[in-house]
Amino acid sequence: MPVADPGLDLFAVALNLHKHLLIGAGVLVEIATYVLVALLVAGLLFGLPRLRNNLRGWHRGLGWLGFPLIALTPVTGLLMTLHVGMPELPAIVPGEPIALSRAIAAVSATDAGEITRARRFRDGSALVKSASPEGERFHVVESDGRVALTGEAGWIKALHEGTWAGPWSGALNLVSAVALIALVGTGLLSWWRGLRRSSRPGRADQDRARLVRGRTPSARPATGSAARVVGRVRA
Repeated sequence: MPVADPGLDLFAVALNLHKHLLIGAGVLVEIATYVLVALLVAGLLFGLPRLRNNLRGWHRGLGWLGFPLIALTPVTGLLMTLHVGMPELPAIVPGEPIALSRAIAAVSATDAGEITRARRFRDGSALVKSASPEGERFHVVESDGRVALTGEAGWIKALHEGTWAGPWSGALNLVSAVALIALVGTGLLSWWRGLRRSSRPGRADQDRARLVRGRTPSARPATGSAARVVGRVRA
């Protein structure tokens, strides 16, 4: 049965936003992934947190207690950027974009699984995913209708997309994303509050005076020989 090409593929738009920010800025997304992973590692280097019921305490506690879950998405995204655990893509001959209905028909002729997703790919090709009792597979169909690659996505991609255990893994990825947003939000808000506090007039002098008082031993009344010396000087 022929499948008509959709006028607006919301999944393709969301994927383009996720990978290229809708402006072809894939390099910027990769740099942001490196920075995010570096920030997560730097947070661990600060040592064990002192859990307090304030913004900074919540930020540190969330980062430490939820680290495995929070690091799941950015770390697997970084591994995908480095092509770790990903199949090697074939050389695709550029051509006119193939109709998704034609790509689906080409895959259905060789794969008995259920077609779950089809979208545009690079250089006019299409990426078609199928599911069967053996697992999920993806197919790269070139612009001339030839199936150039059939393979499994791999565990790294499955972990990143939350497809390794059906709806349960998808829900886990949702919790991971919400926790990551909360971590970034509390970190930025804590930094902003500290910046505003330090920029108040006289705040730096107050902090410096408090530091000096904490380090300077308290004055004691002079007694004994010290008192006699003071008396002679005054005389």
